[in-house]
Amino acid sequence: MKVWLVSVGEYSDYRVLYIFDENHRIEAAEAAELIGGRMEEDAFELNSFLPDKPPAGMRFFVVEMNKSGHAEFSQRFLLTDEGKLRETKYFVRTHKTDPIKRKSYWRLYVYLYARDKQHAVKIANEIRVQILAGAKPMEGTVP
Repeated sequence: MKVWLVSVGEYSDYRVLYIFDENHRIEAAEAAELIGGRMEEDAFELNSFLPDKPPAGMRFFVVEMNKSGHAEFSQRFLLTDEGKLRETKYFVRTHKTDPIKRKSYWRLYVYLYARDKQHAVKIANEIRVQILAGAKPMEGTVP
């Protein structure tokens, strides 16, 4: 979609006051004259990407789960800045926090589409159990 800008000022004082679409180009010129500004000579092309559509009936979740299965949710946006659906993936992060007790913490992060929170936890838990059993690698894509 092309738009026309009506602006005033220059350099650090430059401001865009109005934005008109192609159908209102004449009104843009009239507004520029009325306020003592100018209409930019060239039209600007706005980003024209169409956002991806999420799977029908699904929402995007980020599930964080510890080794024993306790789950927490993080809020994430469904789409990236480019309008693409977020990736479905999982990965495990481990780190040692107490070298004397040799205690380590294990967290599974799962980025997925699910019907609701219970469905998201079920999928994450299946991945957790398979990782602990050695049947899945520590990172990959969600089936």
